[in-house]
Amino acid sequence: MNESLPKVLIVDDKPNNLYALRRVLVSLHIEIIEANSGQEALVQILHHNFFLVLLDVNMPGMDGFETADLILSNKNSAETPIIFLTAINKEENFSIKGYRTGGVDYICKPFNDEILIGKVMIFKQLWQHNILLSQRNTELEALTIQLADAGQKHIYDSLHDPLTGLPNRKLLLDRGRHYISLAKRAKGHLALLMLDLNGFKAINDKLGHKAGDFVLQQVSNRMLARLRDSDTLARIGGDEFCLILNETTRVEAALVIDNLIEAIDLPIKFE
Repeated sequence: MNESLPKVLIVDDKPNNLYALRRVLVSLHIEIIEANSGQEALVQILHHNFFLVLLDVNMPGMDGFETADLILSNKNSAETPIIFLTAINKEENFSIKGYRTGGVDYICKPFNDEILIGKVMIFKQLWQHNILLSQRNTELEALTIQLADAGQKHIYDSLHDPLTGLPNRKLLLDRGRHYISLAKRAKGHLALLMLDLNGFKAINDKLGHKAGDFVLQQVSNRMLARLRDSDTLARIGGDEFCLILNETTRVEAALVIDNLIEAIDLPIKFE
């Protein structure tokens, strides 16, 4: 069996009718699965996904209408198109019963080969279009997620220093305006500290930029570890940092400065 081929289920209790159906449909590049009773059709429905069911109405035991009703009551096969095959009655009430059961069409026996092929081809094409649409929707959802992630990353990158991950000048200014506004409303205070590293140029000159970058990262991490979540530490260029201490006093700001100097004064081991 070729799992990639669209599948049709043909159901008839007479082997000659199954043979006649297969003879006509074999040229359509589809997988044809047979069932000789309603019960066997239900078993096949549980194991396969069919683009169409060709279902004989007049079968002993479980007739076509009962079989169709059970097929369409199953959530996994509820959307499966069913075409009834019949030679017993063409009256209006008989046709209405089939449509009320959920059938989409009738084919009268003995069937015309071209009519049978034409109707099966329509449902094969609908199935293929639905598969393609589902694939396109999946691709579109994946692309939407990628674009959203890329958009978020772009926003993050535009507001942060790529080396240390600290807020950059743009984000610093935005937060600064916000904190100043809050302080004015609350009649409180905040501290703005400008920091740079003495002797940093000598590190770059003697040990290289790799060592300099490592020092900047270590210093950033050490300062962050001794700050509150409400404070903002930003790298604004080279070895220059800016720190906003929100809701603080001069005494508290001085203590923070001493604490940061103590943290930075510890040796940094490089390679």
